[in-house]
Amino acid sequence: MQKLLEIVVWVLFGVCVATMTYNVLEKESLSNRITEIQTTQSVIQEQQNEMLNILD
Repeated sequence: MQKLLEIVVWVLFGVCVATMTYNVLEKESLSNRITEIQTTQSVIQEQQNEMLNILD
C-alpha cells in the first residue's frame, strides 16, 4: 500500500511538472507571436506613412 501511494505521488508530481512546463512554453510562444504581430504593425504603419508622404 505504501509503495502504491508513493507511485501515485510521483505520478502527480510528474503531471504537475509537465503542466507547468507546457504552460511556460505556451506563454513563450504567445509572447513571440505578439512580438511578430507588433513588428508587422510597425512595418504597415511605416508603409502607410510613406504612401501619405508620396500623396502629399
